[in-house]
Amino acid sequence: MRQSQKTEQQADRLSRIGLENRKYTRARSTDYGEGKGMSVTIQDLVLDRNNLNQAYLRVKRNKGAAGIDDMTVNDLLPYLRENKTELIASLREGKY
Repeated sequence: MRQSQKTEQQADRLSRIGLENRKYTRARSTDYGEGKGMSVTIQDLVLDRNNLNQAYLRVKRNKGAAGIDDMTVNDLLPYLRENKTELIASLREGKY
């Protein structure tokens, strides 16, 4: 019988308290690309289109406060539409 790894136990704990995305709960690294010729980084997951859309919807739903740049939630969507490519590129390059 295979013994659970520490990462699996941590994922179980995080999912119980709501910090682990249900989509990735119980996912093992070998099932997620190792040995299959593809690698997915945390940065790829964070900058994934669906994740970014969900983050925007959460901010909109929570009526997030304006930041240091005074951008309101209502200003955010037009800004993201216009600057999406540059914003994602700067995040990937660590220049944001």
